[in-house]
Amino acid sequence: MFCRTCGKEIIDEAVICPYCGCLTGVPQQPPMGQLYVKQKVDPNNEPYNPYANPPMTDQNGNPVTFDRYGNPNNPYMDRYGHHNTTPINQQNTSSEPDEVNAGLVVLSVFFPIVGIVLGITNQNCGKHKSAKAYITAAVISWVGWFFIMFMFGIFAAFFG
Repeated sequence: MFCRTCGKEIIDEAVICPYCGCLTGVPQQPPMGQLYVKQKVDPNNEPYNPYANPPMTDQNGNPVTFDRYGNPNNPYMDRYGHHNTTPINQQNTSSEPDEVNAGLVVLSVFFPIVGIVLGITNQNCGKHKSAKAYITAAVISWVGWFFIMFMFGIFAAFFG
């Protein structure tokens, strides 16, 4: 066979001319190994999908069902399918007692932002008593500082 563009002789099965790079018009055939590939079929007779995720199972091999928020109904499995030795609802509980640290309360008075951060952190950990103490100290400190600055402003206006 001859190339239609450059006129040089090429093999009959060539799809692209090796000399000029133009298409020869011969349809491209798939490789021989791909013609006889059997498709995998699952037990439900659905075609094989290599991108589908396999069904999740718990430690006993039972399928895992999910609630409407995407969380597994198995308390020992997190939303990503990882198995745990303790139930998920018991993992975030703190074993430390909820005690207020006096040093952190004093720090919250002098640096109110520290008190707010400590309060939010302890609230998220379930330590409501200490969270309330740190936030209260921070708020009282802010109110106190605003009152003192207000009084200095009035004093400066009248006697300045």
